[in-house]
Amino acid sequence: MLSHLGLAFMWLAIGIGLAIHLGAKHGADTISVSKRQPILYAFAAVSLASFAYDLFISAGMIPDYSTRYIMNFVVRLAVLLPVGFVIYVRIMPPLIRFGDRVADLVGM
Repeated sequence: MLSHLGLAFMWLAIGIGLAIHLGAKHGADTISVSKRQPILYAFAAVSLASFAYDLFISAGMIPDYSTRYIMNFVVRLAVLLPVGFVIYVRIMPPLIRFGDRVADLVGM
């Protein structure tokens, strides 16, 4: 369980870091960001969804299927698709605007 908690915070750092990078590099216009860098945008959303997945496992809300690879894939997919979509639509735009503000403060 503790290893999933560590993984959760690793995914959180990757997702927030990518979102800030996208905001700093391309500005706060999320439409142009999603057209220019769709793979990074989607990977940041999936990273944040993986954070939620590993946090759910460490909290005991989802059983740990790490030794059963097919079941682990099915459960991970069932969690990542809806959570990733909500993150992609609702959470990524404010994170990208935050990255744009950080870039303005730093002078990038």
